[in-house]
Amino acid sequence: MVGRRMENKYPYEEVPKGDVLLDVKHLTSNGVFRDVSFNIRAGEIVGFAGLMGAGRTEVVRALFGLDPYDSGEVLIKGQPRSHLSVKQNIANGLVMLSEDRRRYGLIPIRSVMENVSLANLKKFLEFPYNANESTLQTANEERKHRMKEKGIGNKPI
Repeated sequence: MVGRRMENKYPYEEVPKGDVLLDVKHLTSNGVFRDVSFNIRAGEIVGFAGLMGAGRTEVVRALFGLDPYDSGEVLIKGQPRSHLSVKQNIANGLVMLSEDRRRYGLIPIRSVMENVSLANLKKFLEFPYNANESTLQTANEERKHRMKEKGIGNKPI
């Protein structure tokens, strides 16, 4: 596809297998997906692939706590953790990157600075959800430091 052999660019590297961190057994959501089983070991990065309609998105959404599932077992570090909320899953170290980050990962009517701050929203807000000037300034400084590119924080997405 790229016109050259890729073995030399990205050589295979043998890496020792870590402990099983996530073990999913027979996960089923009636009419959506059935009998999905897999495990993920320390050091692995996992992506789901398949044709549209195969259920890959639905499996991940159910596992992450966004959608319900009917049966199956989920173990995190060997401990049963079935039917957890998104907040509980995040606390257990589970994260999800949506396949449609523009639709589900951004708030397009907000600036780059505000979108970058979403992951740490509690840090920048005062109860009950009013951002003040000093917290926005802190967020802006953090964004500048992370992005290493001044001046794009207030631009629209």
